[in-house]
Amino acid sequence: MRYLSENALNVYTDGSSRKPRVGGLAFVLVWYDSETGEEHTYTGRTDSWPGATQNEMELQALIEVLKRELGQRPIVDPAHYDFIVFYTDSTYVAENFKSAIYVWQRNGWKTRRGRVPENLKQWRELVTLVRRAARQGKYVRVEKITRRSDEFARAADNEAKRSSKSPLTVKVPLRPRSVTRKLSDRMVEPGCVPMRGQEEVIRIVEVRPLGHPHRGYRYKYEVICGPHAGCVDLADCDELLSRASCYRIRFNEDQYNARILEVMGKFDPEEMQTASTSSGSGE
Repeated sequence: MRYLSENALNVYTDGSSRKPRVGGLAFVLVWYDSETGEEHTYTGRTDSWPGATQNEMELQALIEVLKRELGQRPIVDPAHYDFIVFYTDSTYVAENFKSAIYVWQRNGWKTRRGRVPENLKQWRELVTLVRRAARQGKYVRVEKITRRSDEFARAADNEAKRSSKSPLTVKVPLRPRSVTRKLSDRMVEPGCVPMRGQEEVIRIVEVRPLGHPHRGYRYKYEVICGPHAGCVDLADCDELLSRASCYRIRFNEDQYNARILEVMGKFDPEEMQTASTSSGSGE
């Protein structure tokens, strides 16, 4: 099934992320000659992106295309199209695109529920590019498609995987982060730890700055002991906590905006791991 608009620059994008967390992205541009009506295509991909997640790559694919098209040497002559349509199989990108433009910025770059959006720096850059395109008379919209739905979507998918396997890497990572290996065998599951104002002992797995205009950090953490032991979740905190360190903390009571309100103590990670193992074995 084809989704093409004849008077648009049709852009199929895809992102990829493989272990050990190396990302890639690609895009396929499809447009029609404004005079002859002849169909043209262009396929592009970047070098690999160390440390990038799937959602970051899906989002960055749109940014890369707009940066090229709005630059001094666009891939496609703007005279050949009236607007830009992105086709993506990413639910994350498709569902949040309009919110980023019409809600988050007006709300101080927070969601309707007051949470700082994931990948804020990228969303801010995308919104800036979309508005620059609009000032040039090229409005941008995003449409959700099914994965590998036509030959262009399949081409973008294949090229994104090749991008992630590229021996060449981009020089500047998407954002600074500090990551350590989890002790838990569980995947991160946002919301798996209830926010009831309770105290927990946690181990910091990943540290990420929230990004301008917000101060503070977003942490991926694992619960060391108690009824939620082994759960891996996310929470924000104004204080800088150390990767691979264990803390006794107190959470807030807002499930949609999980925050660490108080840091009550720091513990040795090896001692906490031993205590957790002993507790789990019933000793």
